[in-house]
Amino acid sequence: MEREHRLQEALELIAETVHTRQKEQADRAAGPSEAWKQETALRALKEGILKDPQWLERLNEPVPMWVLLDCLLRVMDKTEPSYFTYD
Repeated sequence: MEREHRLQEALELIAETVHTRQKEQADRAAGPSEAWKQETALRALKEGILKDPQWLERLNEPVPMWVLLDCLLRVMDKTEPSYFTYD
């Protein structure tokens, strides 16, 4: 019984260590890619495409369709003139 308990503890420690190492590797791998996401979000905020700065803290979360549509419409408003010339 004691031996089984020690084996179980050893297995849990190994699993925890593997999980920690995998997370560290993922964090290192994600490091540079996170920078471009932050830069993109900051630019969108500066350009008025994003209104809520809280999105800067939630860059990897899915967004509702209405948020995406609102952003796209803002871009369209900025790129398409609201008037037409007769030239």
